[in-house]
Amino acid sequence: MKVVKDVNIPDSETVKLIAVKTYGLKPISEPKLLRGGTESRAWVIETKTGKWIVKLYLSYEGTITEIEEEIKLYDYLNSNSINAPSVLVSVNGNKVETLKIGKKKIPVIVMRHEDLRTALPSTITKKEVGIIAKETAKFHILLQSYEGVEKLSANTNTDNSSDYRGESNYKPTFPVLLDSPNSRVYTKRELRTAKKTDTRIIEYLNGTSINGPLTESLIHGDLALEHAPFLPNGKVYFFDWTDRGWAPVVKEIATTLVHLFREDDISIERWEILRDWFIDSYCKTNPLTEIEIATIYKFVLERIWVEAKYLNELSNKLKVDYDGEGVKRRYKLGKYILDNLL
Repeated sequence: MKVVKDVNIPDSETVKLIAVKTYGLKPISEPKLLRGGTESRAWVIETKTGKWIVKLYLSYEGTITEIEEEIKLYDYLNSNSINAPSVLVSVNGNKVETLKIGKKKIPVIVMRHEDLRTALPSTITKKEVGIIAKETAKFHILLQSYEGVEKLSANTNTDNSSDYRGESNYKPTFPVLLDSPNSRVYTKRELRTAKKTDTRIIEYLNGTSINGPLTESLIHGDLALEHAPFLPNGKVYFFDWTDRGWAPVVKEIATTLVHLFREDDISIERWEILRDWFIDSYCKTNPLTEIEIATIYKFVLERIWVEAKYLNELSNKLKVDYDGEGVKRRYKLGKYILDNLL
């Protein structure tokens, strides 16, 4: 793809040019930028053949091969009745193209747009939680034998590694919070509580080992309601598998439980109801052992630490508040677990 203009973020004209010249699509209206995305941008374009999403990986540090592997995973999931993105082939016969802007090379893919409905933790029903949990269990079972799993596993970050019994070396993230703009949303009392909670999480993670085998599979790695919306037919649609990796399936469940609390302003009591709905439904399709059930809260605390560290470091880097309230909610959940569930 040729250079369009020397800008940092492609605009709607650039997106239209990509659609027409590289994918043979003819937009009938101005592309619309979707909200969200710190490392990528997604635009919706409407054509006579339907709607499409043009996704640009603005801060991508991996290789084109890694994106192609993710697309192969999408194809595999779709062929096995697990709904995932459908990626369009370009006029050059590629599912991943590269946009050159100045000295930057930006990977680009085009996916079919779906009419999706994202549920909220405050209003999601038991039936809907059950559907997501059941389909999650199904793809865990399916992906245990996925032929590309070894290569995919090697390319993912250590947050989803399978070395879950090794020597722990977790370090406090509170000092990063204190130095970041995220700290501005805290009162002095809340900062003291956050510091204490962070210390307790680190002590627990470093002092607790897992005794016994855990079922492993290729997991999504960042499973949240926002990444598991519903299609018009009521079926769940899983997307954004960038954080995929080979790991214990209970690590996926723990990640989902953290997101259920931080995605909405719900009470601990409501979270416990969602937790029970999800785990009970999951186990009906892919039963967990007592040892696996017992490890879930360790992985919940680990995920809280991972996400707090990431968001505080990003806040420092960007010099802005970056989900400081979300970090606060994560610490609130961590404190409750330490006080009442361990």
